[in-house]
Amino acid sequence: MVNIFLNLISNLFKNKREHSLVIEEIGNHFEVTYARIDAAGKEIFIRKRKKTKNLNRLKKPFFLLDKLVLALGSSRATTIESSVYLRRSKPNEIINEAELDHMIFRGLWEFLNHYRSWAAKKMSVADIDLVLANIEIKDVGLGTHRVFNPLGFKGPDFFLRLRGTFVPRAMLETINRFQSWTKYLAVVEDAGIVSATIPEPVDLAVHSDNAKTVVFSLAEAERLYLKEIPWGLMNIITAVSRIFGSDEETARLILNQYLEGRVSKRFDRLIRGAVNKEFKALLGHLASIYNKAKRKSRPNIHFNFRFTIKPPLLLFGGSKMKLMNFVKWLELQGYSIETGHGDAFNQKTQQNTLALLMHVYQYPHYDFLNQMLRRRAKWLIANP
Repeated sequence: MVNIFLNLISNLFKNKREHSLVIEEIGNHFEVTYARIDAAGKEIFIRKRKKTKNLNRLKKPFFLLDKLVLALGSSRATTIESSVYLRRSKPNEIINEAELDHMIFRGLWEFLNHYRSWAAKKMSVADIDLVLANIEIKDVGLGTHRVFNPLGFKGPDFFLRLRGTFVPRAMLETINRFQSWTKYLAVVEDAGIVSATIPEPVDLAVHSDNAKTVVFSLAEAERLYLKEIPWGLMNIITAVSRIFGSDEETARLILNQYLEGRVSKRFDRLIRGAVNKEFKALLGHLASIYNKAKRKSRPNIHFNFRFTIKPPLLLFGGSKMKLMNFVKWLELQGYSIETGHGDAFNQKTQQNTLALLMHVYQYPHYDFLNQMLRRRAKWLIANP
């Protein structure tokens, strides 16, 4: 009742912009971004950004949010997108609502049976301690033809493309708390949903932060976590500290001076060599992944570096390797991006936030089919 009242009050005061909140788990802290989105007018306004190590310190907004995205790390969430193919027993009869509901139920169970144990193993929890946080239909069709609503159509083969997120049961209390803050809550694996949002053909998505790199496979059949590599910004900082025999803090200062062009030519050459060597090591890790897969050709790889050091063009300038650029992709769609606090939001290093903010606006939405799916899946999301 309270939420209904707050919803009515907030609608009186809010304009056409939707109020959104993104909470991203990054290493040992969370980054919180408040934004307003005008999807029709194609405007994104970043209002505020802050960091916290304790989610319990976040205060509930006075008004009910339109959308809240809780983006967890790969150890606490697993987002998978996969197609499920089903054979109809009576292909010459048109699909009615009862059959459609039954096929969605079958598709849900196939998805759960195929990925539940794998997701539990990935996150080091028992199957019984794994729950489904989100599930939605992203595509649907009969045979080779995509349809928005299969009702009234005929055909022998039916397929659903599902995107689901598993989390450990221990996360349910946090999820239920945020559920009361918003009309729509999306719980996702941070890098997983960013990878799935890339609007170009890609085989591997590579996300590097301070301490590690996570790789996602984006095959036509399924999109999911592939591997974690012990490589990140710290590898570069350690390499610089070895050159100068310095501690980590001093190495960071030297690296910043290098990036600003405030070092001698000799030091520039030494640091550049160390940086290039570390990026080359990352490519070596990736080569071992796709060589093991026995690919006939080199994969298309998109990179997302959550730090300001640019990779060397000599190594990363080929047609098969690109840097993720959600700012460019959004601008090509006609979106404008504004910030309210100067440099508080860095569009180059905080690509994830833009992808997380906007992925909930991707079309088509399949509202009718997703209502059926949520009704079938509701009992799977247990209470803490």
